[in-house]
Amino acid sequence: MRHVFKSMQNLMTVAGLAFATAATAQQMNGSLGFVEYPIGSVSSTWTSSTLQLNSADLVNGSETGIFASLVPVRSDVAGVATALTGLSTAPTTENINDFFQFSSPDSVFGSLGTTPNNRFDFYLATITDVGNDTFTGTGTLFDTTGAYASTPASITLNFSSPAGAPLNEGEYSFTLSAEPIPEPVTINLLLTGLIGSWALRRHKA
Repeated sequence: MRHVFKSMQNLMTVAGLAFATAATAQQMNGSLGFVEYPIGSVSSTWTSSTLQLNSADLVNGSETGIFASLVPVRSDVAGVATALTGLSTAPTTENINDFFQFSSPDSVFGSLGTTPNNRFDFYLATITDVGNDTFTGTGTLFDTTGAYASTPASITLNFSSPAGAPLNEGEYSFTLSAEPIPEPVTINLLLTGLIGSWALRRHKA
């Protein structure tokens, strides 16, 4: 019995450390849109199985969440130059660091970049052709300053042009959405449940 309680004590210590780590990590949340740059000219190429993005993009002013205050409107976004091939209607596994980096100052609009410049990186993990000139992807969003925790994120790449799009931005759009990490209380409750279940099985054994 003493062994069981000792093991439980060790696990509670691990749980406490996990809780403390989660409590100090600041969540990333929100979304923002990018458009191909220069505005009105689409140089990206794509088919149902391939995708080649333009390396220059622009924040189009649709920021929400943390991005609303951290990413200036009309600042530049760098896209990866790597051509993606072998895409299909099923998620294709990728491992592309810095698929998008944002943002840096734009000389035409006079917009400032993030502080520091190119503060955020999106790493692509999977991408899927969902039809109608649209691709979706999953990956991880990183804050190079470490102020926010690395966060799962999703992207939508849409090459169609909806009527009435401002400044022809609808010709190409990229939307990134950050998904908040679980709350520390939720993590602690999950760990407590797992520990209790493990201790009960050990006691019965």
